[in-house]
Amino acid sequence: MIILDPTLTESIQGSNDRHTDLHFCINPFNLPGLAADTADVYAQLLAHAFTAMLGDGNQSLSLQMTTLLHPCLRVLVERPGSTLFDLQRFMLNHTNEDLVEWGSQKGPKAHRRFFRELFCADGYAATRHSVATKCQHLLNSEWCTRLLASGKSTINLFDALNSGKKIVVNLAKGKVGGQTGQALGRFLVAMIAGAAFSRHRQPRSARVPIHLFIDECHTVISEDLQTILTETRKFGLHLTLAQQFVGQGMDRHLREAVLTNSGVKVLDGRARTNRASLSTHFQLPPDEFPDLLPGSFLAHVGGRNVRITLPRRSLGHRQSVSQ
Repeated sequence: MIILDPTLTESIQGSNDRHTDLHFCINPFNLPGLAADTADVYAQLLAHAFTAMLGDGNQSLSLQMTTLLHPCLRVLVERPGSTLFDLQRFMLNHTNEDLVEWGSQKGPKAHRRFFRELFCADGYAATRHSVATKCQHLLNSEWCTRLLASGKSTINLFDALNSGKKIVVNLAKGKVGGQTGQALGRFLVAMIAGAAFSRHRQPRSARVPIHLFIDECHTVISEDLQTILTETRKFGLHLTLAQQFVGQGMDRHLREAVLTNSGVKVLDGRARTNRASLSTHFQLPPDEFPDLLPGSFLAHVGGRNVRITLPRRSLGHRQSVSQ
């Protein structure tokens, strides 16, 4: 098992002064094992993740930002030693000569042309400035710099997933801040999807199943990323998404994308207020939804609804997982 938990460093550091700068790093531009012919797909995954974090909901801005980011992120993925600091540097005309040169000489023809003719054009100036500013906003967090931009990734995610290891990640808003936790979560989802896409040359029998469980999923997924992730099922990636209530923090389109693309849906009693909107997905009239007491759930599986009740005879009569 691999545990990635920023809060663990304090207990270790408190017992030994030699570990004053002990932390893990998940560098989104450093994914060992990524197949060369998957680099473009992975760059698109990262572009959607960045746009969701950096964008402001304006669709036209999001399109321009994604168009700008995709070629840049591919350069950084293929260029050894890249970090978030290099993405910011990419957006600044006085520091990016080597990066623009790399992009204009390597990669797909359309990307090379983009760097030669469009990247430095005035039409992209505002978008470049916006990306640079928002990168700075992320990097202002010391935890963001430590966990996302301090060097190479400290684990080989590709090898860990393919060997069936269990990976537990604590995004701990109270410790690292909501912004850093959200960024780490979005990048991890993109990296796991990239690792799944890299299996396309493996025979199906060799693909170890990857089960990705995401609590408070609305903080780390977007509509575009959710759509792309559905394409990784044939590569062995399976999603389980959890929320306090259905559609929390999601717009209508993302909410429908999640409900439509999920094969199994499970509700508890807190879903009573969503009965009308969930009626279609559960194939059940709103007035026929059962009243669910604590420990009872309604699951929609294979086109039918199943009532689930947890056993009451637990150790020490404790019903809470946290106890």
